[in-house]
Amino acid sequence: MPPHTYVSRSTYAAQLKAFQQSDLQRQSLCDNLIHDYEKLFHDYQVAVNDATAANESRRTYQDKCASLETVVEEYKHKIESNSFVVVVIDGDGAIFHQDLLTAGQDRGSDAASRLHIAVKRYVQERYEHLRDYSVIVSIFANLEGLGRKLASVGFVQSPHGLRAFARSFTLHQPLFNIIDVGEGKERADYKVKGTSYPYPFRRLGSF
Repeated sequence: MPPHTYVSRSTYAAQLKAFQQSDLQRQSLCDNLIHDYEKLFHDYQVAVNDATAANESRRTYQDKCASLETVVEEYKHKIESNSFVVVVIDGDGAIFHQDLLTAGQDRGSDAASRLHIAVKRYVQERYEHLRDYSVIVSIFANLEGLGRKLASVGFVQSPHGLRAFARSFTLHQPLFNIIDVGEGKERADYKVKGTSYPYPFRRLGSF
């Protein structure tokens, strides 16, 4: 049996110191791992919270956009519903075709219907976005003088025939009017140029 060899005290001390150093390194590694994990977990939570906040903000934004679109559509509908087209006519002349002036007691209503359709067609061709609006027509004329002129050329049977035409025209459409400006040079033109309204409007053109 070989003789027992004793390890020196310094050797044990060196090994113990190595073990202690290894324990310190292992503990440091564990501490670093825990620290890195906690930081990573914190960053993950921040990212999750940011993503959640972003999703909520996006949903809120989408909801607001949808709500605003609904409001805009409602306002557009209200504006179109309350919109109107104004037609102002200088009637000092043969204002309608002869066939309308001589077509019988309903000749004025027929003229009003044709004019209403013509205005609607004119507006629709140029302003397709307008759907729901009223048409206001004002015709200024010297009915007595114009009646005499039309009777003299056979368009109406008597000067009073034009007044019957005007009544029928006005009654057929609630917003259509033939307004008698009386005798006087350029009175109808004066009334047309002086026509104004207490609300903003845009000139669409002439036809």
